[in-house]
Formats: sequence, structure tokens, C-alpha cells
Amino acid sequence: MFKRSLAAIAVLLTAAQAKLNQDFAAHLRGEAPIDDAVFEKIWTQYNQEYDSPARGVKSEAARMSDLHAAVDSVVAHNSDPAHSYKTGLNAYSDMTDAEFAAHFRL
Repeated sequence: MFKRSLAAIAVLLTAAQAKLNQDFAAHLRGEAPIDDAVFEKIWTQYNQEYDSPARGVKSEAARMSDLHAAVDSVVAHNSDPAHSYKTGLNAYSDMTDAEFAAHFRL
């Protein structure tokens, strides 16, 4: 339980300091489309803002694919009026759930 709490705190802290979520807020809320050009900007800014643990461990193409899946998940969550809170991207958004769990030994 303690490890999961630490991981959750790490995720919250990295999300809180990200300008990326502010710059692409309308896109991440599903209010503006995310085409290839917009995703490329998200990817570029993501790499500038975050020192992802996945960098150097897996290919850039795999990281980009996982980030794209995370963006889709964030948009789906944030566009659903049933949710009372919003989600965003963080330093772990280019990792799968299994990679995240392994990184934090959960």
C-alpha cells in the first residue's frame, strides 16, 4: 500500500508542474481535435518537459505510441461529463501500466 501511495504522489507532483497540460488543455478536454501536427507538438513538448524513465529503455516509436494511447485515454476521460475531475499527462505517460508498475516495483 505504501509503495502505491508513493507512486501516486510522484504522478501527482509531476502532473502539477507540467506546462504541457496547460498549453494543450482544450485538446486534452476533447474541445479541439488532435491531428498529427498537434500530436507532434505534444510529443516535442513532452520530451522537453519530462525526463521519462522510459527514455533510453525502449524505442522512441514505442514511447510515442504509448504516449498517444495515454493522450487518447486522457481525452476520453476528460470529455466524459460523468467524471468530476480531469486527468492529464505526466512523466510516466509514455509507459504502459505494466512498465509503470515494474518501475515502481508495485
